[in-house]
Amino acid sequence: MKPLANVMLVALPKEMRLRTKIHFGSHIECLYELRSYGIPTKLLQLDLDGNPDQDKMMAYLQRTQDVEAAFYKEYEEALPSQDCIHFPSAKDVVLGRGRPFQSHTGNIRFMEFLESRKSEYDAISSRSDKTSFSTARVQELKDQGVRFLKRDDGTGLFWTQVTNTAARQKIAMSLRNLSRR
Repeated sequence: MKPLANVMLVALPKEMRLRTKIHFGSHIECLYELRSYGIPTKLLQLDLDGNPDQDKMMAYLQRTQDVEAAFYKEYEEALPSQDCIHFPSAKDVVLGRGRPFQSHTGNIRFMEFLESRKSEYDAISSRSDKTSFSTARVQELKDQGVRFLKRDDGTGLFWTQVTNTAARQKIAMSLRNLSRR
């Protein structure tokens, strides 16, 4: 039996071979061998004869379900009362710094949109007119279904929509950065 087990072991990929140990002997001997490797045998849902113990399995499944239910309850309590967004869409502009934010599809489209409006922005001289221009662009984008999102400050697990003022500031800052190029 051992030569056959060694042949089967050689057929495994190297990563699995390094983590595989084949045991021979009675059920009790195998349990003792597992304990010598630091594996608690109480985690195995088997009775002393090596047969599955359904009572232990059901108790284990119930404990697992209870832990998961507590986790999801805690997660739901962390959610704010307002609507939260779990995944930004391809239209959404995500606010943040760094390459992951810059490479988001919505942000790429947003920059292309602003580049097409850059000449209009550069022609405006007064600050109040530039503010009005940025505010109009916010409304134009929102009419197209674009949302301006940022990660939730509390948990960071989801996204929230920012105010129109924050969206206008994002547009104004992006237009200024485009003008510097």
